[in-house]
Amino acid sequence: SIRLSRQASMLYVILFFDPIVLREESAKLREIVDKYFHDNWVIHIYAGMTADLSLEWNRFPAARSALNNVLQVDNVKKMHINNAKLIGQCMAELRAYLTMGILTDSFVLDNRHDLLNTLRRCNIAVRWRVLHRRTTNAKYYSIVCATMEKVSTDPKLEGDFAVNDTHVVSLILLTSQLEMQLKDSFRDLIQKKESIWISCRTQACDMMTDLAEYFKGDQTLARVSRHDGLIQWFGSMAGEIRDLAYESGDHFTVTGRKIQLCVQALEEVEQYDLVDRDVQVKAFLQDARGMLLHMARAVGINEDICDD
Repeated sequence: SIRLSRQASMLYVILFFDPIVLREESAKLREIVDKYFHDNWVIHIYAGMTADLSLEWNRFPAARSALNNVLQVDNVKKMHINNAKLIGQCMAELRAYLTMGILTDSFVLDNRHDLLNTLRRCNIAVRWRVLHRRTTNAKYYSIVCATMEKVSTDPKLEGDFAVNDTHVVSLILLTSQLEMQLKDSFRDLIQKKESIWISCRTQACDMMTDLAEYFKGDQTLARVSRHDGLIQWFGSMAGEIRDLAYESGDHFTVTGRKIQLCVQALEEVEQYDLVDRDVQVKAFLQDARGMLLHMARAVGINEDICDD
């Protein structure tokens, strides 16, 4: 329902222009409630204005009947418990990410999607809790605003699953702190992404060249016989990686596919018996794949990520 929250707010206003639907169209109202209001009944309309559907729709028979099917006390408790658990999970993840030294450039690049998903879940949890603490229904208020006997830094995740003002404020502060640090990291990465691309490409290319030299069997410590096929293959792969051009925007899609093909080729060559038996070669190939993926992740970051 969070994805449809804007449509839900507009629909709430529009329905007042056709009160017959609210009064008589039970089937239509049931469909609307199941789609837009199955897990929320206090909605944000505009500029801080909220509406409690359990109050606003109480005078319309069809709307009241459709909403009552969802707003059973057990359902409200379930919504409250799910949100309390989400808040507890989010606070644990935020504290882990905000540990000193965790949010390095490499960590942010490798875990970008996980970090952004955590922020989304945090905002969803805060939004639901802040809105529904404003409910005017006494039964629902006693569930959503259950208080704890003992003050704690984390919500109570058993019994009445109490979440108080302190927990909501703590979640907001931790979320804003992570958002600020991530935004700074992304801005820094946007400025450095070309240099990251060039550095990783050079290292991956050098690794392929070293492997081609290794399979010549000329090195003093190389206990491997000469293999012309692998020499040619790794030399060719070094050329492929060297030819990868730094592109941003729409052009990166083509380059991204080329990188994926290179990564796939490096995975497939490991199946070759002579490579599979050599731990050192496999380690080189793994590092090279890591460099290629690092290139793709770095250049995939754009200005839009800082604006969201």
